[in-house]
Amino acid sequence: MSGLRRVGLVLTMAALLSATVVPAASAAPDGSGHGVPLDQLTVVTTPVASGLK
Repeated sequence: MSGLRRVGLVLTMAALLSATVVPAASAAPDGSGHGVPLDQLTVVTTPVASGLK
């Protein structure tokens, strides 16, 4: 896979992920609008590329 195609794929996946995660996390199930309490929030990172120049 060419470098340009790989960058495009990574950017597309990032856009799709942000479009699906942000609206779901912004609304509380009880309708209060307060979202998820920070002590219940877990964040996991996954490296997708390395050695980029």
